[in-house]
Amino acid sequence: MKRMKTKFYSLFFLILGALALKAQTIPNSGFEDWTLVGGQFMTPDHWNCNCGDFANTINRTEPGHNGSYSIQAFMNGYAETGIITNIHPTQLTAFTRVTITNFDAVHIWVNVYNQGILVDTGIWDYRSPIVDWQQVNIPISQHSAICDSVAIIVGGGNSVGTVLWADDLSFGTATDIEENTSQLSSVKLLNNPVMDKARLQLTLQQEEKLSIDLYDVSGRHVRTFADQQSFTSGTYRKDMDFTGVAPGVYFLNITTGEERRAIKLVKR
Repeated sequence: MKRMKTKFYSLFFLILGALALKAQTIPNSGFEDWTLVGGQFMTPDHWNCNCGDFANTINRTEPGHNGSYSIQAFMNGYAETGIITNIHPTQLTAFTRVTITNFDAVHIWVNVYNQGILVDTGIWDYRSPIVDWQQVNIPISQHSAICDSVAIIVGGGNSVGTVLWADDLSFGTATDIEENTSQLSSVKLLNNPVMDKARLQLTLQQEEKLSIDLYDVSGRHVRTFADQQSFTSGTYRKDMDFTGVAPGVYFLNITTGEERRAIKLVKR
């Protein structure tokens, strides 16, 4: 399946150069401020938009979740922004509505950088309709507590009729988490770096359907190891075949119910 456009890194660093924001502040997070461009299209202030396959696949829509407006993304359109911060976020919260056609997906990504190197990520890769505004929490795995900047990417799907509405984005940090409601009490990659085979060990608190997907550092989907596979509570070891995967850095995205984890790995 074709995935969201991924050539956003140079644009991201241009945005960072233009912003001097206090830590943890997401610019125009409620999408209330827009500018008319070229007398035709509205773009959200402090966000860079790539309109994918058509000229107006990022739109201002109303009403929003709390305010007057929200952002709408479809047909490979995506918007991105950057934040200069030395505080490592643990999750991104957003309010969303979704329509899905042809087994498509919509996306929200969070990429954490240190000196231009990607050190952490959070991935929301969603494939089901959401009729009314719903809060989603996107965990950001803390492989490195050191960071100097964060990028957020909001992207629509590939098919006609697949649409993402997003609004009221905010970060959470470790001090914001009061209770651990995780259904995945333990997730560990037993061999990292990875050659041609890898084994994932995980412990589930209750029966869940599990998906495991591999992404490269640009956000491109590389391989699916489990697609809504059913597991009862307990500890499991999942073998994964990396034959044919090019050497490099990847993120293993584990999804169960409303929870998502990402594990950074190196393929050799």
